[in-house]
Amino acid sequence: MPNIQNIASMVAGAEARHLMVEAGRCVEVRHRMAQCGACMETCPEDAIQVKDNHITVIPELCRGCGSCASECPTQALHMVQPSEADLLAFVDTAADELFAGELDHEPVLEFSCEHAPASSADVRIVVPALPYVDEAVLLHAAANGFDSIALTCCGDDGCLNPTLAAMPDILATARTLLEACGSSCKIVLRKQKPRPQEEGQKERRGRASEPRGGESQQTTMTAGNMMYGNRDYSRRGMISDMASQAKTIVAETAAAELRDRLGQQEAEPTLIQTLTDGKGNMLKFAMPRAESVLNDLYVMNPEPAGAINVRGFARVEVNAAACTCCGMCARFCPTGALECEERPIGNSYGSTWHSLADPWAQAANQEGGALSFRISDCVGCHLCETACPLHCLHVNDEVDASTIFDLEPADLLQ
Repeated sequence: MPNIQNIASMVAGAEARHLMVEAGRCVEVRHRMAQCGACMETCPEDAIQVKDNHITVIPELCRGCGSCASECPTQALHMVQPSEADLLAFVDTAADELFAGELDHEPVLEFSCEHAPASSADVRIVVPALPYVDEAVLLHAAANGFDSIALTCCGDDGCLNPTLAAMPDILATARTLLEACGSSCKIVLRKQKPRPQEEGQKERRGRASEPRGGESQQTTMTAGNMMYGNRDYSRRGMISDMASQAKTIVAETAAAELRDRLGQQEAEPTLIQTLTDGKGNMLKFAMPRAESVLNDLYVMNPEPAGAINVRGFARVEVNAAACTCCGMCARFCPTGALECEERPIGNSYGSTWHSLADPWAQAANQEGGALSFRISDCVGCHLCETACPLHCLHVNDEVDASTIFDLEPADLLQ
């Protein structure tokens, strides 16, 4: 029979599942010399450590505020309950419901932390903390027709600190991209005192606040459940969540008990297993946040204009005379934005991967090889700069907005 330690461990694990880690996406896991650290710099609780090709989240310190996930350029960290996909779906549902009828005013969409007081917004989406609402969610709301978006923080330190850490970058990015598209959408950040009944005692996550005015027409969404008027968290939703958690806990507890009885320990994947596909090729990843942003920008304006310098966008420049087409930049690129046809290198050291100084010079005098770049896939992580052994590659964070939808690769060695 499963012991109490296993059960307690699994319950604690279920509670901590608001943050998911995909180590293979992390630039500092992919390359030991990478200098990112965005998650560590943003985390208000110092709950993240990245060192020696390993990323660690300290569960005792992590509050699940979403700051790290919003800052990570490659989405190595992402939030669940709700996930970004959940929030995008909430916005879709809210827009469908709200714009189905006649409106005599400009509708207001509010994203609120779970302890902020109720408001008069037409739609209120409640999140554990404001950094869950990144630029992809804000742009999706604008693309769905919302011209007025409010972000409301309760002002409690546990909410205010991550808001101050992450929201400036999120707002700067969203506002710059909206301006490039000619959008009239306005986004405001505001702080309000927590609800009186919560002073000194916070409600459990997943419970919705009641809108003002009793049975109003405000729509409130909380952790995957939609409520109209002043209805609280639905019983069906609560039971469904409990059943889902219970199934996971029972399954994992049974597996842990079996391993204990057999004297086995669950082995962590090696670095090679984390980063490669089993055939020696480094893994490439889709970037849902970047794809969502591009899709919504295209909906709002397929011909944006002007220079933009915000996170998530960058262009690669190469010194063609110095580049040897060694392929290191393309090999480490987490998105596949860079592709390289390597020049052949004949030498005693073997393949390009193991080549040292002389082979680089030798390759520069050989013909062949090609290096291409697709700007629509680049998320500006700068890992290619680090991986280039000759330092002939540069990532420029300023891009022409008119090029961000270029889906065809461009030759960098012309």
